[in-house]
Amino acid sequence: MSDYKKATNKISKAAAVTKKLQSVKSELKAKYREYKKMQIDGQSVFFHNDVAIQSWLSNPRVDVTQKVFFILLNLYTLESNKDISPEERIRIQNTKLMKLANVVSNSKKKSPSTVQKALRYLTRMGIIEDRIYLAKGEKYSLKDGVRGLTNRRIILNLKRAKDFLKALPGDEFFEQLNDRSRERRLIYRRPLSMVEHLSNQATSTQVNDINLKKNKTMFNSYIEKQLNVYNNFVVSDVEEIISADNSEKHLDALYRLIQGDLIPPELKSMAS
Repeated sequence: MSDYKKATNKISKAAAVTKKLQSVKSELKAKYREYKKMQIDGQSVFFHNDVAIQSWLSNPRVDVTQKVFFILLNLYTLESNKDISPEERIRIQNTKLMKLANVVSNSKKKSPSTVQKALRYLTRMGIIEDRIYLAKGEKYSLKDGVRGLTNRRIILNLKRAKDFLKALPGDEFFEQLNDRSRERRLIYRRPLSMVEHLSNQATSTQVNDINLKKNKTMFNSYIEKQLNVYNNFVVSDVEEIISADNSEKHLDALYRLIQGDLIPPELKSMAS
Protein backbone atom coordinates (compact mmCIF):
# COMPACT_ATOMS: atom_id res chain seq x y z
CA MET A 1 0.00 0.00 0.00
CA SER A 2 1.32 3.44 -0.91
CA ASP A 3 2.15 6.10 1.67
CA TYR A 4 -0.73 8.14 0.27
CA LYS A 5 -3.23 5.33 0.81
CA LYS A 6 -1.90 4.75 4.33
CA ALA A 7 -2.31 8.43 5.14
CA THR A 8 -5.87 8.67 3.77
CA ASN A 9 -6.90 5.46 5.56
CA LYS A 10 -5.56 6.82 8.83
CA ILE A 11 -7.46 10.06 8.31
CA SER A 12 -10.72 8.19 7.59
CA LYS A 13 -10.38 6.05 10.71
CA ALA A 14 -9.45 9.03 12.86
CA ALA A 15 -12.45 11.00 11.56
CA ALA A 16 -14.75 8.13 12.58
CA VAL A 17 -13.22 8.04 16.06
CA THR A 18 -13.57 11.81 16.39
CA LYS A 19 -17.24 11.68 15.39
CA LYS A 20 -17.90 9.00 17.98
CA LEU A 21 -16.09 10.99 20.67
CA GLN A 22 -18.13 14.07 19.83
CA SER A 23 -21.39 12.18 20.27
CA VAL A 24 -20.22 10.83 23.63
CA LYS A 25 -18.92 14.26 24.63
CA SER A 26 -22.40 15.79 24.51
CA GLU A 27 -23.51 13.27 27.15
CA LEU A 28 -20.64 13.99 29.55
CA LYS A 29 -21.06 16.12 32.62
CA ALA A 30 -18.30 17.88 34.47
CA LYS A 31 -17.32 16.11 37.69
CA TYR A 32 -14.37 15.37 39.93
CA ARG A 33 -13.11 12.53 42.07
CA GLU A 34 -10.85 12.43 45.09
CA TYR A 35 -7.33 11.08 44.61
CA LYS A 36 -6.46 9.86 48.08
CA LYS A 37 -3.04 8.57 47.09
CA MET A 38 -1.79 12.14 46.66
CA GLN A 39 -1.91 13.91 50.01
CA ILE A 40 -0.49 17.43 50.25
CA ASP A 41 -0.22 18.69 53.82
CA GLY A 42 -2.88 16.17 54.74
CA GLN A 43 -5.26 17.36 52.05
CA SER A 44 -6.45 15.29 49.11
CA VAL A 45 -6.44 16.47 45.53
CA PHE A 46 -9.25 15.88 43.04
CA PHE A 47 -8.99 14.62 39.47
CA HIS A 48 -11.11 16.46 36.90
CA ASN A 49 -13.78 14.80 34.78
CA ASP A 50 -12.54 11.23 35.18
CA VAL A 51 -9.32 12.18 33.40
CA ALA A 52 -7.21 9.14 32.53
CA ILE A 53 -3.80 10.34 33.63
CA GLN A 54 -2.01 8.22 31.04
CA SER A 55 -4.01 9.87 28.26
CA TRP A 56 -3.08 13.26 29.70
CA LEU A 57 0.62 12.30 29.82
CA SER A 58 0.50 10.89 26.28
CA ASN A 59 -1.37 13.83 24.76
CA PRO A 60 0.97 15.95 22.59
CA ARG A 61 -1.27 18.98 23.18
CA VAL A 62 -0.19 19.04 26.83
CA ASP A 63 3.08 20.90 27.38
CA VAL A 64 5.97 18.84 28.68
CA THR A 65 6.35 21.48 31.41
CA GLN A 66 2.90 20.57 32.74
CA LYS A 67 3.65 16.85 32.57
CA VAL A 68 6.94 17.24 34.42
CA PHE A 69 5.18 19.30 37.10
CA PHE A 70 2.68 16.50 37.72
CA ILE A 71 5.37 13.81 37.74
CA LEU A 72 7.50 15.71 40.25
CA LEU A 73 4.48 16.39 42.45
CA ASN A 74 3.52 12.73 42.35
CA LEU A 75 7.02 11.66 43.36
CA TYR A 76 7.11 14.21 46.17
CA THR A 77 3.82 12.97 47.67
CA LEU A 78 4.43 9.21 47.41
CA GLU A 79 3.53 7.32 50.58
CA SER A 80 6.98 5.72 50.51
CA ASN A 81 8.53 9.21 50.64
CA LYS A 82 6.65 10.57 53.65
CA ASP A 83 9.51 9.87 56.08
CA ILE A 84 12.19 11.14 53.70
CA SER A 85 13.33 14.74 53.91
CA PRO A 86 11.89 16.99 51.17
CA GLU A 87 15.40 17.56 49.78
CA GLU A 88 15.84 13.83 49.12
CA ARG A 89 12.43 12.87 47.74
CA ILE A 90 12.93 13.59 44.04
CA ARG A 91 15.96 11.88 42.49
CA ILE A 92 14.63 11.22 38.99
CA GLN A 93 16.90 11.80 35.99
CA ASN A 94 15.97 13.33 32.62
CA THR A 95 15.84 10.02 30.73
CA LYS A 96 13.17 8.71 33.11
CA LEU A 97 11.27 11.99 32.94
CA MET A 98 11.31 11.72 29.14
CA LYS A 99 9.77 8.26 29.31
CA LEU A 100 7.06 9.21 31.80
CA ALA A 101 6.20 12.41 29.90
CA ASN A 102 6.09 10.57 26.57
CA VAL A 103 8.91 12.63 25.05
CA VAL A 104 10.23 10.76 22.00
CA SER A 105 13.97 11.38 21.74
CA ASN A 106 14.16 10.91 17.96
CA SER A 107 11.41 13.42 17.29
CA LYS A 108 12.30 16.47 15.21
CA LYS A 109 10.72 18.75 17.79
CA LYS A 110 11.42 16.89 21.04
CA SER A 111 14.65 15.71 22.61
CA PRO A 112 16.31 15.42 26.03
CA SER A 113 16.62 19.21 25.98
CA THR A 114 12.79 19.42 26.06
CA VAL A 115 12.76 18.05 29.61
CA GLN A 116 15.69 20.28 30.56
CA LYS A 117 13.71 23.29 29.32
CA ALA A 118 10.68 22.16 31.31
CA LEU A 119 12.80 22.07 34.48
CA ARG A 120 14.06 25.58 33.75
CA TYR A 121 10.51 26.86 33.19
CA LEU A 122 9.31 25.30 36.45
CA THR A 123 12.24 26.93 38.23
CA ARG A 124 11.32 30.34 36.79
CA MET A 125 7.72 29.74 37.87
CA GLY A 126 8.96 29.10 41.42
CA ILE A 127 7.65 25.52 41.53
CA ILE A 128 11.17 24.11 41.59
CA GLU A 129 13.14 25.77 44.37
CA ASP A 130 16.53 24.33 43.43
CA ARG A 131 18.39 21.45 41.83
CA ILE A 132 21.18 20.06 43.99
CA TYR A 133 24.01 17.88 42.70
CA LEU A 134 26.07 15.59 44.89
CA ALA A 135 29.74 14.85 44.18
CA LYS A 136 32.40 13.44 46.50
CA GLY A 137 30.35 14.15 49.58
CA GLU A 138 29.72 17.78 48.61
CA LYS A 139 26.49 19.50 47.55
CA TYR A 140 26.34 21.92 44.63
CA SER A 141 23.38 24.12 43.72
CA LEU A 142 22.44 24.73 40.09
CA LYS A 143 22.05 28.36 41.16
CA ASP A 144 25.83 28.43 41.40
CA GLY A 145 26.19 27.43 37.76
CA VAL A 146 27.07 23.76 38.28
CA ARG A 147 27.29 21.74 35.06
CA GLY A 148 28.23 18.20 34.16
CA LEU A 149 27.08 16.47 37.38
CA THR A 150 24.42 13.74 37.25
CA ASN A 151 23.67 12.80 40.88
CA ARG A 152 20.78 15.24 41.18
CA ARG A 153 18.09 16.08 43.68
CA ILE A 154 15.13 18.28 42.69
CA ILE A 155 13.75 20.41 45.52
CA LEU A 156 10.09 21.31 45.12
CA ASN A 157 8.60 24.53 46.48
CA LEU A 158 5.40 22.92 47.75
CA LYS A 159 3.78 26.20 48.77
CA ARG A 160 4.17 27.56 45.24
CA ALA A 161 2.98 24.26 43.74
CA LYS A 162 -0.16 24.48 45.89
CA ASP A 163 -0.81 27.98 44.57
CA PHE A 164 -1.02 26.54 41.04
CA LEU A 165 -3.19 23.61 42.14
CA LYS A 166 -5.71 25.92 43.82
CA ALA A 167 -5.77 28.70 41.23
CA LEU A 168 -8.81 29.20 38.99
CA PRO A 169 -9.21 31.39 35.91
CA GLY A 170 -10.33 34.80 37.07
CA ASP A 171 -9.13 34.62 40.68
CA GLU A 172 -6.55 36.94 42.22
CA PHE A 173 -3.57 34.61 41.67
CA PHE A 174 -4.53 33.95 38.05
CA GLU A 175 -5.00 37.64 37.25
CA GLN A 176 -1.42 38.39 38.38
CA LEU A 177 -0.03 36.07 35.70
CA ASN A 178 0.83 37.19 32.17
CA ASP A 179 -1.65 36.52 29.37
CA ARG A 180 -0.88 33.41 27.29
CA SER A 181 1.87 32.45 29.74
CA ARG A 182 2.98 28.95 30.68
CA GLU A 183 1.67 29.65 34.16
CA ARG A 184 -1.86 30.28 32.90
CA ARG A 185 -1.62 27.32 30.54
CA LEU A 186 -0.72 25.06 33.46
CA ILE A 187 -3.81 26.23 35.33
CA TYR A 188 -6.09 25.80 32.30
CA ARG A 189 -4.85 22.28 31.52
CA ARG A 190 -3.89 20.74 34.84
CA PRO A 191 -5.71 17.42 35.39
CA LEU A 192 -6.27 17.83 39.13
CA SER A 193 -6.89 20.46 41.78
CA MET A 194 -6.78 21.19 45.48
CA VAL A 195 -10.26 22.44 46.33
CA GLU A 196 -10.74 24.28 49.62
CA HIS A 197 -14.47 23.70 49.98
CA LEU A 198 -13.98 19.95 49.36
CA SER A 199 -11.06 19.64 51.78
CA ASN A 200 -11.40 17.25 54.71
CA GLN A 201 -9.76 20.02 56.72
CA ALA A 202 -12.53 22.52 56.01
CA THR A 203 -13.81 24.19 59.17
CA SER A 204 -17.35 25.24 59.92
CA THR A 205 -16.25 28.84 59.31
CA GLN A 206 -15.03 27.93 55.83
CA VAL A 207 -18.17 25.92 55.11
CA ASN A 208 -20.36 28.87 56.04
CA ASP A 209 -18.15 31.44 54.35
CA ILE A 210 -20.00 33.95 52.20
CA ASN A 211 -17.66 33.13 49.32
CA LEU A 212 -18.45 29.40 49.37
CA LYS A 213 -21.11 29.63 46.65
CA LYS A 214 -18.83 31.76 44.48
CA ASN A 215 -15.93 29.32 44.93
CA LYS A 216 -18.10 26.35 44.01
CA THR A 217 -19.43 28.14 40.95
CA MET A 218 -15.94 29.14 39.80
CA PHE A 219 -14.57 25.61 40.21
CA ASN A 220 -17.53 23.92 38.51
CA SER A 221 -17.37 26.40 35.63
CA TYR A 222 -13.63 25.77 35.33
CA ILE A 223 -13.87 21.99 34.99
CA GLU A 224 -16.92 22.26 32.71
CA LYS A 225 -14.99 24.49 30.32
CA GLN A 226 -11.97 22.18 30.51
CA LEU A 227 -14.17 19.21 29.63
CA ASN A 228 -15.64 21.08 26.69
CA VAL A 229 -12.24 22.15 25.33
CA TYR A 230 -10.10 19.07 26.04
CA ASN A 231 -12.66 16.26 26.44
CA ASN A 232 -10.70 14.34 29.08
CA PHE A 233 -7.54 15.14 27.14
CA VAL A 234 -8.12 12.34 24.63
CA VAL A 235 -5.81 12.57 21.63
CA SER A 236 -7.33 14.47 18.72
CA ASP A 237 -7.71 13.12 15.20
CA VAL A 238 -4.49 14.36 13.55
CA GLU A 239 -2.51 13.74 16.73
CA GLU A 240 -3.88 10.20 16.80
CA ILE A 241 -2.72 9.67 13.23
CA ILE A 242 0.75 10.95 14.05
CA SER A 243 1.17 8.96 17.24
CA ALA A 244 -0.30 5.77 15.85
CA ASP A 245 2.51 5.17 13.37
CA ASN A 246 6.15 5.95 14.10
CA SER A 247 7.23 5.47 10.49
CA GLU A 248 9.17 8.48 9.23
CA LYS A 249 8.00 7.74 5.68
CA HIS A 250 4.38 7.68 6.76
CA LEU A 251 4.67 10.94 8.71
CA ASP A 252 6.45 12.60 5.82
CA ALA A 253 3.69 11.49 3.48
CA LEU A 254 1.04 12.77 5.87
CA TYR A 255 2.64 16.18 6.26
CA ARG A 256 3.05 16.47 2.48
CA LEU A 257 -0.59 15.45 2.02
CA ILE A 258 -1.73 18.17 4.43
CA GLN A 259 0.44 20.72 2.64
CA GLY A 260 -1.09 19.69 -0.68
CA ASP A 261 2.10 18.72 -2.49
CA LEU A 262 1.70 14.93 -2.43
CA ILE A 263 0.33 13.68 -5.76
CA PRO A 264 -1.57 10.37 -5.50
CA PRO A 265 -0.04 7.58 -7.66
CA GLU A 266 -3.19 7.34 -9.79
CA LEU A 267 -2.98 11.02 -10.69
CA LYS A 268 0.71 10.75 -11.49
CA SER A 269 -0.03 8.34 -14.34
CA MET A 270 -2.64 10.71 -15.76
CA ALA A 271 -0.27 13.67 -15.60
CA SER A 272 2.59 11.90 -17.36
